[in-house]
Formats: sequence, structure tokens, C-alpha cells
Amino acid sequence: METLYNPNFNPLEFEGIRVEAGLNAFTMSSTRWVELTNAIGIKQKDTN
Repeated sequence: METLYNPNFNPLEFEGIRVEAGLNAFTMSSTRWVELTNAIGIKQKDTN
């Protein structure tokens, strides 16, 4: 859905993340997700 509504989404970075997601040591924060993919579908709350 992100690619339909977000012209700035980075699908190449998403593919790399998708491959890594199968590894046991994989972790992903919402902040990292947004920074890497330019996603807008996840909103995060600043805790500071």
C-alpha cells in the first residue's frame, strides 16, 4: 500500500529489509523504518 500512496517510498531499501527480516538477529524500529524507506504509513510518537 505504501507504494500506491507515497511516491517517495524507497522500494529498493524495502527489499533489503525484507531479506534481512528472516534472520534471527533482525530488529527494526519504526524510526529506522521511516528513515530507510521514506515511509509515511507508520507514525511514531517522540518520547522526548
